[in-house]
Amino acid sequence: VLTMGPGKLTEPLRELLARGADEAVLLTDPALERIYVCTDAGREGEYIYRLVEQMCGDLSGLSGIVLPLEEVERLPKTDLPLAVEIPRGMSNEGRIKELLSKASQYGVKWAVCGNIAAVELAKGAGLRPVGDFSMNIFNSAAVRTAHALGLEAITASVELRASEMSALGSDIPLGAVVYGRLPLMLTRNCPIKNGLGCAACGKKGYLTDRKGVTFPVRCREGYSEVFNSCPIRMEDRIQSLGADYGVLYFTLESPEECRAVIDGYINGVAPTGEFTRGLYFRGVE
Repeated sequence: VLTMGPGKLTEPLRELLARGADEAVLLTDPALERIYVCTDAGREGEYIYRLVEQMCGDLSGLSGIVLPLEEVERLPKTDLPLAVEIPRGMSNEGRIKELLSKASQYGVKWAVCGNIAAVELAKGAGLRPVGDFSMNIFNSAAVRTAHALGLEAITASVELRASEMSALGSDIPLGAVVYGRLPLMLTRNCPIKNGLGCAACGKKGYLTDRKGVTFPVRCREGYSEVFNSCPIRMEDRIQSLGADYGVLYFTLESPEECRAVIDGYINGVAPTGEFTRGLYFRGVE
């Protein structure tokens, strides 16, 4: 999700504006009841997403909201641009089409797409598609294909090294995940439901490995996602990625923690506590 005036835009973003948008609103990805919010304060093109319950009172520096498609009927009253994210695991195409139609009627302009099927559904509803990291944009051929499919912005694969991302040469705005617990697995067969049952989980379940490390599990309509034990943090290393915008995922954070993270990215503060740099500097082993 990105909104900013033409004076701060990179060349691909200027081209996007030239195709008819008053402002560029680029979006990004995943999980139940999430709202994605972006800030243009201090740095160029930083993306943030939120749970509805995580919306902090202080929205200063924010300039756009993206929320899950299922939340379209709970659109907040705001002057900020709105967008929807199509579920990565689609179990009911008819319902997806119905909700996309409602989103369009409500004035939503953009849709975040995690696969090719979602791109076609978005375009069919008259929404402008943006590719999520799960589109697996891993090389220049994938970038060209995404562009040909009509995507107006894309988030690079999280398995790319920073140097590889910089070399992609995208003609459309390119984003990178710079904060958040990445989803490690998407599954129809929820491991918590099978083990403890939904009542015992309360949508706050987690898995524990043999070393005692915990992995949060969160459900959505028709599927569940298992998230990493600690978040990617790149407050002080964003520029090394060579991306046009950064994606921040909030999953378990409180409103106060969300605000602190936002401020950290605005000010470029080095992260503390448990975190990972993902695969950006070591690559896939």
